[in-house]
Amino acid sequence: MRHHGYIRMKDGYEVQKEPLYYVYFPEITVSAGIEEAYLMKTRNGVELADNNDFDDMKFTEREIKAIDERYWAFAVPVEEEAE
Repeated sequence: MRHHGYIRMKDGYEVQKEPLYYVYFPEITVSAGIEEAYLMKTRNGVELADNNDFDDMKFTEREIKAIDERYWAFAVPVEEEAE
């Protein structure tokens, strides 16, 4: 049985999943008509995107703070998908 926030390992142990977050900037103009943005991982670091549809937009707290501690104020928890 899988518990909320945990992953069951094949040896029967369960480990807690590290929470994931989007970094959401609600009032930033990326381009004409787009006035909100999300941080997205790229090969060269990070950039802004206009949606949060990809796994490359999910960060741990440690990852966010490693980019810039000020971004933590814009972190929004990723909703867990039903299994």
